Amino acid sequence: MEENLAVERIVDVATRLFAELGFDGTPVGLVAEAAGVDTATLTALTGGKTELYKTVMLRVHEAEVQMVRAALASTPRTLAGLTALADAYLDFHVSNPHTSMLWMHRWMGDASATAELDVRYRGPIITMVTDAVGPMAPDDIQTDFVTWTIIWSVAGFITGGMLHSGHSPARTAPAESAISPETLEEFRANLHALVLRMYGPKNYP
Repeated sequence: MEENLAVERIVDVATRLFAELGFDGTPVGLVAEAAGVDTATLTALTGGKTELYKTVMLRVHEAEVQMVRAALASTPRTLAGLTALADAYLDFHVSNPHTSMLWMHRWMGDASATAELDVRYRGPIITMVTDAVGPMAPDDIQTDFVTWTIIWSVAGFITGGMLHSGHSPARTAPAESAISPETLEEFRANLHALVLRMYGPKNYP
């Protein structure tokens, strides 16, 4: 029991540090120190830095898959259902910003020795969404591209905020992680508009 608690503490700390600093920018000693163990204990309990990172990414993936499955099961194949699906994805990432931060690091080349995780963990989600809503797409729309557009947009919004044309930032720095409710709803409205304009030509209800 005590060992399991130690592993959970290490994984939680590693998730936060890998999200903030990236895998490459996080010394294993820093993770160990923050988790209250020595490096040898961390290695014995988790298999070392790379295996610990794989555990972090697996847990992130499993949580995201669970969210997508639940959203697909509960939303009708209508335009309202598609916007509800986008809402579920956005709300998950607002509540779990470390997920977007971890993937943003990967897209910039972080943890390149674990490149296989991109296909292993992103592929199933893209396939689930495409299989479910792809038949709704107009002939000139590819659901893969729409799905990735939403993924990229949400990740960019969560990790970097935005600067409005009037130069009033939605948030001044990623460290100030709270996104105002007003800004979140503005982004949500634009996400809805993207989905509706992509899928609207088939005149779904």
